[in-house]
Amino acid sequence: MLVILCGIIFLFFLAYANGANDNFKGVATLFASKLSLPVSTTHVPCGSLFGIGIVTGQARPKTIASILVAWVTTLPVAAALGGLAFFILKRIFG
Repeated sequence: MLVILCGIIFLFFLAYANGANDNFKGVATLFASKLSLPVSTTHVPCGSLFGIGIVTGQARPKTIASILVAWVTTLPVAAALGGLAFFILKRIFG
């Protein structure tokens, strides 16, 4: 959410200049790193694209929703699969 909001604000300062997305990715990554926040190399570009799409009216809500669902479900599914693999291997190898 913060990335989307920053993308929208940043876009207004650049007056829709070409390369706004690339500039925002760099600024967001540097800003987050300075604050010792973990950032993903996929979340920052997608978040900036979401913001640009929303501001320009070219956002595809279904695409954004599917990406957000993937972000939210990745860690729980990975944890569940890792736990399942652990219990299966523990049962096999004792």
